[in-house]
Amino acid sequence: MIENYRDYYENRASYDDFNSFHCNDNDLNEWKTKGTWRTPPIILDINSINESFPDWCELSSPYQLVEGHSRLGYLHSMFRIDKLGKGKVAEKHDIYLMKIKNTNA
Repeated sequence: MIENYRDYYENRASYDDFNSFHCNDNDLNEWKTKGTWRTPPIILDINSINESFPDWCELSSPYQLVEGHSRLGYLHSMFRIDKLGKGKVAEKHDIYLMKIKNTNA
């Protein structure tokens, strides 16, 4: 998780009903009807990068959330909403997984 966006995640991970969600109507409908996000977040496969990173870099293995901190927060709220019987969280959730392309093939 990128530290500058941790608040987006933490705030949106604290909800116990759909009335607290701050997303647009299309996204809210997806959460209510399918229990998942409409647009998948972007995740970086750190292990696909065979280089060292600067000490100040926020990348941590094995996967790094690059984009979608709010959606990840909403997903965590969905688990609570599901437990409370106010909605149903999906069993699977799509993501965009970024990897370093192997150009030696």
